Amino acid sequence: MRRSTSPVAAVLLASTLTPVAFAAHTHLPTPSTWTLNLGESDFGGGVSMKSDTFVITKDTEKWGTWTDTMVTGDGRNYKFS
Repeated sequence: MRRSTSPVAAVLLASTLTPVAFAAHTHLPTPSTWTLNLGESDFGGGVSMKSDTFVITKDTEKWGTWTDTMVTGDGRNYKFS
C-alpha cells in the first residue's frame, strides 16, 4: 500500500517553523524570503514540489504574517497565508 501525503501537509510542516520562531521571541528581518532548493530536497519519498517560496512579511511580538506559494510535482498551484 502506497502512502500519499498531500501538498497541504508539506506546507504545514514548513509553516511549523514560523510559530516556533515567534514563541522563542526571535525576530526575522522582514520581509524574509525562503525558496525551495530542489537540488538538496528529496521530500522523504513524499509528494514532490517544483517550486516553493515562503515569505514572512511581518514578525513582531504579537503578530506575524506570511505567504507560501507552491507548485506541486504535477503542476498544481497553491497559495497559503
